[in-house]
Amino acid sequence: MIGIVVWAEEPIEPSVVEVVDCSVPPPEVLEAQVQAQGQPLGIRMKMVTEALLGKPYLLNGIGELEAPDPDPLVRYDAFDCLTFVEEAISLALGTTDAEVEQIRKELRYGEGEVSYENRNHFMISQWIPNAIELGYLQDITHTLGETHVVSKTNTRRTWERWRGRRHFFLDVEQFPVGTYRMGVLSLDAAFEAIPNIPEGALVVVVRQSKSWNPVWITHLGFVVRYSDTDVRIRHATKMSGGLVKEHYLRWYFEHIRIYLAPMEGILVLMPQEREAQQFDTQVP
Repeated sequence: MIGIVVWAEEPIEPSVVEVVDCSVPPPEVLEAQVQAQGQPLGIRMKMVTEALLGKPYLLNGIGELEAPDPDPLVRYDAFDCLTFVEEAISLALGTTDAEVEQIRKELRYGEGEVSYENRNHFMISQWIPNAIELGYLQDITHTLGETHVVSKTNTRRTWERWRGRRHFFLDVEQFPVGTYRMGVLSLDAAFEAIPNIPEGALVVVVRQSKSWNPVWITHLGFVVRYSDTDVRIRHATKMSGGLVKEHYLRWYFEHIRIYLAPMEGILVLMPQEREAQQFDTQVP
């Protein structure tokens, strides 16, 4: 059981402290999951995460319940940008607790065991290609405008020299190496593409590649549409105190142009429907 620890200057009577199991979806989320059935996937993602708006941002709040990362496998009290997207996809695609758990597990660990070493820690070399290979995502960037191809090579030496490596409980041999390529929209092209980005599509922020930094994807969220002109990104973000919130997509693109310069562009990935027989939990 994962509880919320309450700190106060004066002693609190035990009967006053409410222990909340943060691994259980809020009732509003479960209700929305039922109501969303039959809707297009993007709308389902919007509906099941509506009640999560306003939840605090917490970087790397999940783990494997054991060393080296004893954080919970799942939590609904706080999110970072990736765990929020994982829950949006899992809750929208799964119709039972077992299906939601399986989808989350496959997004995070692929077809391997649940362990820190097997977690898809890095976006371009692990999380994104895994999700595409398993059929959860499709790269639709090239359908939205003219793209340009960017590439990056990470070697053992790259990881050895990267100061951020100290935040990961991995031996240097366990970091992914190779050359990675993707087609991205420039920010100018991304502005032009806003009317055509489907609801539910993941908007992935790609920074310019630096030889000394193996990480160049820094953020993602998904698109929600309220009208042809009211198009937003829903995401767990550090901005404005750190919350799950929405920003107008046009404003957000302008924001990252200014504050994340130099920028490479935007990658757009569309979540895919899953056939019932693809779930191990289904009975023939």
